[in-house]
Amino acid sequence: MGQLFKGTKVNLNPIEDTPSERSFIRQLFSVPDVKKYFVLRDDHSRSLDSFVTYLADMVIQKGGFNYIIELQDGTKIGLLTSELIRDGEGRIMWNVGYATLPEYRRHGYTKDAVKNLIGMFHNFNVQYVMLDICTSNTDSEALAQSCGFQKMRSQTGGYVGFVDPDHYDLGMRMRWIKDVRNANKRDQLNQEAMMCYRTKNYQRSIALYEASLREPYADGSPFTDGQIYANLGMAYSSVRRYRDAYDALMKAYNLGVRNASVIKELTWLRNNAIL
Repeated sequence: MGQLFKGTKVNLNPIEDTPSERSFIRQLFSVPDVKKYFVLRDDHSRSLDSFVTYLADMVIQKGGFNYIIELQDGTKIGLLTSELIRDGEGRIMWNVGYATLPEYRRHGYTKDAVKNLIGMFHNFNVQYVMLDICTSNTDSEALAQSCGFQKMRSQTGGYVGFVDPDHYDLGMRMRWIKDVRNANKRDQLNQEAMMCYRTKNYQRSIALYEASLREPYADGSPFTDGQIYANLGMAYSSVRRYRDAYDALMKAYNLGVRNASVIKELTWLRNNAIL
């Protein structure tokens, strides 16, 4: 089993080949536009259970990142997948796909999931992330733009698009791309800070988070001021700097980062540490 990743609005839980996850994937792919736009291999289309097995095996073998998107309370709302591919020009890149139940769309949940996945990619020596989006799927195009993706251009300057002969009904599909290896300074500092925190080097983690707040925010980055303050508050609390922890977490809360972890830590600090 992989590691649960906690985002700002949602958690990313590595997919497992269980009856519960198979049932959820069947529910998700019963939605007409999910079945239409999340293009599956023929064998997976015929058997969604085999698709779940395939994704779970990739997680175990570390061949890709495949997650169930969950709310903070554990409610399953979507699917996020990625695997390494080689494009027509020979470049290795992450190919990402996502789908969300209709009632949970347009709340920022999928955007949070994709941004946090992109944040993980900064740790790998792969430069590009790619999305394959039908031109009729305007919601997905808007999400791609909000996460910093741009339409891929060919060597002659035109956009890279194609029509799949096995899926003529989808019309033109465009490739959207994002360069993740040339991350900005804020992203680099946060990636190092997160690694230090996970290895319990809290003082170094604090210094890096504080430094990252002095760097400008880049559109599409998961490291907003609110998210950094939330992480910084947890690091402060780990070294018993409780007043600093409370102040940082309150800044995160006031900036809209109100997930269960932030609220739980604020409550603990109020009741046990700062009064």
